[in-house]
Amino acid sequence: MRYQFLPYLNALARESSKTGHPIIRPLAYHYFRDENAFKINDQYMVGEYLLYAPQINKEGKRLIYLPEGKWLNWWTDEEYEGKNWIESDHDFPLFLRYNSVVPYGNGLITLNVYGNSGKIELGDGTQILHENGNVKISPGVNKSKFEVMRRPNKG
Repeated sequence: MRYQFLPYLNALARESSKTGHPIIRPLAYHYFRDENAFKINDQYMVGEYLLYAPQINKEGKRLIYLPEGKWLNWWTDEEYEGKNWIESDHDFPLFLRYNSVVPYGNGLITLNVYGNSGKIELGDGTQILHENGNVKISPGVNKSKFEVMRRPNKG
């Protein structure tokens, strides 16, 4: 599975080299006005779009805090309102932030878009822009290596 996230991780490495933003970030990095974000040390952001909360309990369930905004369970497409605690029994709890673009895949790259906007620069410099339901890819790039998945996937 980790290889499927390489396009996203490569994009984050490129962003980090340009801006200094870390790839793995505490919640307070993006949600510095949220007191709960400062208290949580067992879940984190991967870039600005994914929230990961490792399953650390023997019982196989854990509480996860979702900061302000809308969130989507990566695996089930269930939507949640932020500033809430939820319980998860998934082995790899992963949540997609509203207004995001996350490239995923090996070979054919699926652009997971959630919300009305978002942008990302891939590791090779390709620009992806999602605005009002339209996804634009840098001119001159072979668009056949991409597919768009609008999340939540209702069908």
